[in-house]
Amino acid sequence: MEQQQLNIVYGDCINENMTKVYENIFLFLGVTPESNFTYLPDQPTPQDTINFTGNFTSPFGRIVRWEWDFGDGNTSHGETIGLEFDGIDDYISIFNTPSLEIIDTITLEAWFKLNSDPNCDTNNNYRWLITKVGSWSIILEQNRQPTWSVKVDGESYRWFSSTPIWPIEEWVHVAWTYKSKTGEMTAFFNGNNYTNSIGITGDIDTDGNNLQINKPNCAVCPVKGGNFPGSIRDFRIYKRVLTSDEIYQNYISTNDNEIVTSDLVGWWKMNEMGKAAIDIIGNNDATVYGAKWINHAEHKYSNPGTYAVELTVWNEEGLSNSISKNITIS
Repeated sequence: MEQQQLNIVYGDCINENMTKVYENIFLFLGVTPESNFTYLPDQPTPQDTINFTGNFTSPFGRIVRWEWDFGDGNTSHGETIGLEFDGIDDYISIFNTPSLEIIDTITLEAWFKLNSDPNCDTNNNYRWLITKVGSWSIILEQNRQPTWSVKVDGESYRWFSSTPIWPIEEWVHVAWTYKSKTGEMTAFFNGNNYTNSIGITGDIDTDGNNLQINKPNCAVCPVKGGNFPGSIRDFRIYKRVLTSDEIYQNYISTNDNEIVTSDLVGWWKMNEMGKAAIDIIGNNDATVYGAKWINHAEHKYSNPGTYAVELTVWNEEGLSNSISKNITIS
């Protein structure tokens, strides 16, 4: 028997999630999670390892358990690997603390996956990625190339086009660095130094604003900008410029013990499944607004046929949701 939390509500507040037991008295069992999944390749054979990607939200209680049933007698719990943003109004906000007010040397690093082409029309549109308003910002241009900038000594932002065109539906590792004494800005793509630029020298401005991945109230594309339609995981901030070797080490790392931690002030793994993305290094937990947690599983079928694949998720209140799709192996 699964344990569930029971809530008793008194008042005139009838809705579909409540059961009336007496006049003005209701039982509230919570709101079930929502889940969905996709898989690639979309026409698999017995020789293919199939990548299943599930996403889920839980309006009432964080997700604590999930299970894949591949329909051939095999199951898996998969692995939570990031947060997915709808490109409309999903975002996360990280409350500003002194450790995030970095003024001289900085490295920003994360894994991204673009879900769709960010271009809206022929205008010069862009999508927000990560920003600390008044200090620095990273956006994704309509050509799928990110641009990043720092605001120095009260001057306007200096935009610096950085990495190659990002692919769609593929994880990429990206890092940016800035050195105040020389004005050098460097971008890394999948562990390699991609481009350098020398600009304005001086300390980065600090205006005390929160750090945000995507932005609230910014779904205005195709006029001007919008939000990033994709996923992010393992976002890190360092208070120094990492060397090329250190960034490459982080790119090829296969476990947390291999990550460079010297002068690391924030690390959001994006694998918690709750209302917050936890900073496992500092005290800068992020509040999640609408973004969906991603679970990844792999499976290989031995024989051709059609199989019913089912993903089930449970939240901490014991409420569950399942979704099933048929997959044909030919």
